[in-house]
Parts: sequence; structure tokens; C-alpha cells
Amino acid sequence: MQIFIAYYDLFHPLILNMSEQNPRHARSYYKHITELSRFLLGSLHKAQRSSDAVSVLTCNIGLSTLRQSEQDAFVRAANAFLGQHHYNLLKYNSIMLNDEDQQAHLEADLWDGETLEKFVWATRKAHNGLPEAEVWLIIAQIVSGVHFLCSTHSSGEVFAILSPQTIIISSNCCLKLCMYGEWIRYCHTLYNNKTSGQSLILDELYKLILYLTGNLIDTYSGALQDFYADCKHQSTSLRTKMLSLIRCPEIQHALVIARGRAGLTLRIPPKPAYSRIVHQLARPDDPKNVPSTSATSDSSISLWSPLNSDVEETTSTTELRSGLEASSALIDMYTSPGCDVVFSTLEAMVCVGDLQGVKDNAWVMLQRGLISEIFQLALSMKNGYIIAAIIDYAEENKLRLRLPVQQAVFSDTQTNLMRAAQAKEEKFQLLQADIQDIGKLYGSKTSCYCTALMTAAFYGNDDAVIQLLGELGIYDYYGLTALQYGCINASWSRLRYLIPEMKMSRVTWLMVHAALGDVADVQKHIDELHAQTHCGYTALMFAASNNRIDCVKLLLQEAGSKTQSGRTALILAALQGHATCVQALYPLEKDLLTNSGGTALMAAAEGQSLECAKCLIKQAGMRSRDGYTAMMWAAQNGSVELVQLLLESEAGYQNKSGWSALMLATSENRWECVKVLAPREKGLLRPGKHTALMLAAECGYHKCVEMLLPFEKGMQNADGCTALMYAADCCHLECVSLLAQYEFNIKDNAKRTALMRVRKRVNDPSFSRKEDAQGCLDILTELLKPRSMLPESLEPLIHQ
Repeated sequence: MQIFIAYYDLFHPLILNMSEQNPRHARSYYKHITELSRFLLGSLHKAQRSSDAVSVLTCNIGLSTLRQSEQDAFVRAANAFLGQHHYNLLKYNSIMLNDEDQQAHLEADLWDGETLEKFVWATRKAHNGLPEAEVWLIIAQIVSGVHFLCSTHSSGEVFAILSPQTIIISSNCCLKLCMYGEWIRYCHTLYNNKTSGQSLILDELYKLILYLTGNLIDTYSGALQDFYADCKHQSTSLRTKMLSLIRCPEIQHALVIARGRAGLTLRIPPKPAYSRIVHQLARPDDPKNVPSTSATSDSSISLWSPLNSDVEETTSTTELRSGLEASSALIDMYTSPGCDVVFSTLEAMVCVGDLQGVKDNAWVMLQRGLISEIFQLALSMKNGYIIAAIIDYAEENKLRLRLPVQQAVFSDTQTNLMRAAQAKEEKFQLLQADIQDIGKLYGSKTSCYCTALMTAAFYGNDDAVIQLLGELGIYDYYGLTALQYGCINASWSRLRYLIPEMKMSRVTWLMVHAALGDVADVQKHIDELHAQTHCGYTALMFAASNNRIDCVKLLLQEAGSKTQSGRTALILAALQGHATCVQALYPLEKDLLTNSGGTALMAAAEGQSLECAKCLIKQAGMRSRDGYTAMMWAAQNGSVELVQLLLESEAGYQNKSGWSALMLATSENRWECVKVLAPREKGLLRPGKHTALMLAAECGYHKCVEMLLPFEKGMQNADGCTALMYAADCCHLECVSLLAQYEFNIKDNAKRTALMRVRKRVNDPSFSRKEDAQGCLDILTELLKPRSMLPESLEPLIHQ
């Protein structure tokens, strides 16, 4: 039993995961360890094979007292044990008999389990300090590919097909670093071809993955060595290069196809469910040396605790081998669930979008303390569901995520993503073709550049927010983030996934809770009062924007603060149509204007809130710096009731560009507002003597033309053009029909009539709307007929 405990403590911590998952292996483990316990185990020590840079674990086993049959039995037992059970600590190479000193030499590879960089360093050192070089651009592709080949088979099946020098072991997760020599030579040639090399390498990578999954693996160390020698020095680390290449969409696609055909799935060993205890370490010659399960000791080392049944097997053992301390330390290091092989496999899961795998193995991030690194990798992959899963895990474990600021691309056109994110009633679906549009900003200096995520957060599209989380960390034109957009229209279902932007936005928990209307938490974080975001938003502003009247009353000390554009909490409440908050804030902020001179009443008109406008009616008649009135905003937005409310106070005003409320309503085809405004603002002219009727005719808004016709027919601009001429130029059939009987005979300053303009369109081969042009020509040609032949609709011309 003295020898049994040495084998037990050496191998038992490594079998726990396996024995829980595969009882058959557990039974064979005890069978073989019983066989081995009959032999004396020599001192364990690390050694370095001279042939390469791989560390080995060696021990000598005394065979001098054994008969030949016993020696053979030992070799069979050792081979059976080491051939069937492979763990983090060691991997069996061979047991060699030495006839001279009757010693069996057991040799097993050790892997330090730190990083791939250490593997690179050890390899370079073994090959006379060859520089890290462009070869890693190719090898990184191989490594990123074989990351996805984590075995779904039993350890015996996996190790039966792999060469000893080609595996890093982490429980059931095998990272295969075998390099197919001929393939490497071929890739070296391809890589020198800068034009077609990349696509060809990707094709070969795909072939290699299929080759590996077919279990046809070989090692050509000579080919690797030759390849190293041809490379140039580069300082970028292997890990950085590997991750950048994993993120290549073409590589991802090839890997997904290969994994699907091979029937493989990524797998990480389960999180250890057993607790750690401390075993007392005593001197071998101490008669009181009895293994203890006590949780504390003055002189102790840390080991994984065995199962209760296993403790019973060893209670009679009275001695620990002298090498136990060293071997226990090694076991502790190599069985760590936070080893880089496991961590790298989790990275691979993130890269291929294995959502369930990331959820199941998120504990690796917690144990390693590298959750932000995985988060940033997921962010670069633009996979919203993976990002959401990591944020959920961080929230659950009260972890903080580091979010880098991302650079956006300005777009001149609105993308499909932005349009879909705004349509809350339709289920959002991120298509593969739209991924390239993630991170784009669209808008103008007057309307605000924003991303699809910002749009989704503002309009309350929960599905879109999750799928567009790849846009986290982007500022809009004014410095707002998606979190701030979400706080303006707050819901925890969206905000929870935007919380990583808190630091870059300078958003406080007081602001978040105020936006959500959580009075208790607002009181809890009241010490954060008067804090402002990058753009100047306060907790009071977010509360007012979301109609959280109870929170507004608690935060009135912040009244008077302004955003960078000069907006106040009152203006934001009016813009959102929250009359209760407007009433509470009006006494405190009624005299505050925006940087452009805008009032809260104008904000209410822009937001089309009649109730708020009634509360703010004392501000009627005020104009902004560019001459806008509240009625102009109401007319432009088509709010008839607001126009009627403000008509007596603000009729007849024109902004600095010469536009009246009537013209603004006409430009947006708000014909109901035009009907109300036309009697009060008829005849007003823009620069160049343009009328509202001319604008309606040019745009083809026939309903507006009908409303304005009695008030502005026959008027000419500075060039002598009439509304009919504008309609004729654009071939708006209905507008020409309405205007023809009133402006047919009028000529412009160049002596041209509307009929001449229409004929020009008909004869223009580049004009596409030929049918409309011909229709307009027919209407105007009718007016050339003798008076007796005129249709009834044109009889008014007789009296002109």
C-alpha cells in the first residue's frame, strides 16, 4: 500500500473528471493502478530531452528483484494504464527496459499549460534562437483551425491516432498542434504570392482541416525547421496574429463547414464541482504520518480532494513518498481549469458563434479574470448574441467589462439595418449581407449621425439591440452613445446590454435608475447628483424624458443644467410629450433656451404634444435664432391642432431663409395644415419671389395645389415663372390639370409658356416619364382649340 498511495496521489486528481463522465474508464483505472501498486516507484523529477524542447517527467522503477515474468507484467500494466488514461499532467511516451541496471525508464511529456507564446519560445530556443517571423501568419491559421477540432471521442480513441509530440492535453479538450509538413511547404510558396496567395491558403486550410478530422495526422519537424529559416522577423505575438486571423470571415466559414462535415463540436471540460481541501504533509519517516482530510494545517499543500470512497481506500496508508510535494504542485498547475488551452478553446467558441458553448463554459472567464478579453473578442466578431451572453454573465457575477471606443464609418445613405432597427413592429433579423454595415453612422448635422444600435435603443426595438451589440463603443456626431439613446427611452431589457458603455458615456447609476423610475435606487445613489454625461445629460433629464415624475421631484436640484446643445430637462420633457413633468419643471426652467434659441414650446410642437403646448402657451410668439416659431414646427410635422392653437400668435412669421409655416407645411405635403394656414399666410414670398403654390406644383402635391389655388394663382416669381410652369417642367399631370385654366397664357421672362416646356420634355430622349409628359401636352394642347370647341372645364378662359 505504500506504493499505491504514490500512484494514487499522482494520478487520482487527474481522473476525477473522467471518472464522473465515464464509469467504464474509472473501473479500468482502479484495475490498472492495483497492478502498478506492486512495484516500487522511484523519485519523480523533470528533465529536458536533448532531442527537442519538450519537458518530460521521468522516474526509475526498480526491477532487479523481479522475475522476468513480473517485469513483463509491470510493463504490460504500465502500458495499459498510461495508454488508456491521459491527463493534463502527463502523456505517456514509452517504458523502456534497461537490462544492465534492471531499471524501467518511464518518460512522459509535460506541457506547462501557460500560453502558445511559451511553445513558440521553447521551439525557437530549441532551434538555435530562430526569430519569430512571418511563418506565424501561416501557423496561426493552422492553430486557429485546429482549435475547432476539440475531440468528441474518448481519450483512448483520440490518443491512438496522434503522435506524442503533437498534443497539448486539457482533460477531454485536445489542441492539436501537429503540422503537416508538405502542406506547410506548399503554403510557404503560396504566401509569397501576394495577389492570389490568401484565397489559395484558405482553400488549403479547409483541406487541412478535413485531413485532420480524418485522423490522418503526420509530423514533419524537418519541414518546419526549414520553414522557420526562411522567415523574416516580426514582433507581433503569435496570439495576436492568431486571433486576427480567426476573425477573418472566410476562415470562419471554412471552419464551420469543416466542423459540420466532420461532425465535431467544441467542448471544454466541465467546471470542477468539488472543493479544494488541504492535506497535511509529513516526513516519510514520521511514524505519526497518517493522511488527514482536515481542512486546515500549519504545514500543508493544496490538492484536489478525493471522493469519500477513495479516502476509505487509503486510510490505512501511513507513508507519503518524498516526491509527493513536487508532484502535487505539478498536479495543481496542470489540472487548473484556467489553463490557456481551455481559454483558447473558449475564444474559438466565441469566434464561430457557439452560443451554448460560451454559456456553458463562461466560468473559464471568471476563473481566469479575463472576461474583458473574451468580451472584446466577441465585440470584434460582431456577434450580438455572444456579446449579450457575456454581458449577462458579467452582470450575474458583478464583473466590470472594459469596452474600447470603436471608430465608426460615416455613410451618405441610410442602411437596411437602420431602417429595420427603427421598425419596432417588425421582428428584427440581422442578415449576413448586412453585417458589413455594422458600425456605420448615417444622418446630417441637423438630424444627428447615429448607428443602427442607437436607433434601436431609442425606438425600443429589443431584438435589434441584442443583435446589434457589435456597435457598442461608438459615439454619434454629438458624442452620444447607444446607452444615452436608450436612457432617453428607457427599458431595462435594453439598458442591461448597453451598461458596458457607462464609463465612456459618463453615465452614472443614478442616471440609469432615474431613467427606469426606480425611486429606491435613486435615493440610494443620490450622492451622484449633478453628474453629467459627455453631452451634458443629467439624471433629471433622463427622468423627465421617461416621464418618471417621482424621480423628477427627487432630482429638482439639478434643474437649470443644460446639455451641450442647450437642452434642459423641461425641453426634453416637452419634446417627449410628458405634461406632468413639464408642469413640475416649468417654474424652474421656463426662461432657459437652447443654444439656437429654441423654447420648450417649440420642443412640444416638434414632439406634436398638444397638452404640453397648452402648458407652455406663454412662450408663443418667441422665435429662435434662425427665425423658427413653434407653429412652423407644428406645421412641418402636420399637427393641425397645434397650428390652430398657435395661429393667432404666430401667423405671418418667416424664418431667416424666408420660409413661412405655410411653406413648410407645403414642403411636407401637410395639406390639412395648408388649408388652415392659407387664408392667413397667403402671398408670402421666399427669396426669388417663390410662393407656396409654386412649391406645391413643383413637388407634385396636388392636394396642396388645390388648397392654395384660390389664394396664389397667376403669381410669377423673379424669372416670370408660374406654378403651372413648374408643374409642366416636372410633368405632374394632376397639378397641370388644376392650374392650366388659370395660367395657360402666361409667359416667363424668356417669353416661354408652359406648353413650350412640356413639348421640350416630350422630345427629350433622356426623360423617363413619357406618358406623363404626353398627358400634360394633351391637356395644354386642348387650350389651343377654337373657343366653341373648348371643353366645359376650360370655359373660364373665355372670360379672361
